[in-house]
Amino acid sequence: MSQKVYLGIDLAKGTSRVATIDEDGNEIFSPSSITNSKEGIEKLLSKLFSYRKEQIVVGMEISSNYWENMYSYLKQKDIPCILLNPYQVKKYRQALGSKIKTDSIDAAAIAQLVRGRKFDDLYISDESVLELRELVRIKHSFERRVKDLKRSVLALLYLTFPEYTKIISYPFSKVSMQILSKYRNFLPYGQRS
Repeated sequence: MSQKVYLGIDLAKGTSRVATIDEDGNEIFSPSSITNSKEGIEKLLSKLFSYRKEQIVVGMEISSNYWENMYSYLKQKDIPCILLNPYQVKKYRQALGSKIKTDSIDAAAIAQLVRGRKFDDLYISDESVLELRELVRIKHSFERRVKDLKRSVLALLYLTFPEYTKIISYPFSKVSMQILSKYRNFLPYGQRS
């Protein structure tokens, strides 16, 4: 068997939908779900036991960060994997006349798009750049969380000590923290012991 087989994977958080077609665009297996795990991918590949790795072509959208683990695992297995822009898949699905969006329809559109070679290649950085990008994303996420927490603390501080920021310019300094740990409630200065 020298024919290629095209897999379209519509990725989601826990499970992904897979459509499998041959070179003529005929469905090999009806669309099915796989878990986004090593076991799920192995189960999918076991269905394709009669094909060599060179005959299998996988296409998937690079939406969210769900694609990264699956892409890395398929790459380790030497299975060609084409990453697609979600906008490109949406436009292709619409061009096919499909107005309904389901995971199975998206998976089939991805498989057809890859089979027809009607996609623009995306450049994917090497592993170290991907890891660095993920670390920067995590850092920015933590920075946003810290800012949100500081805003919440300041809101509570204004309720408890309305005059505090007039006295202490930076409420998150060590001196400020010592004062706040000693005086937990607002009392007029004359009443404090």
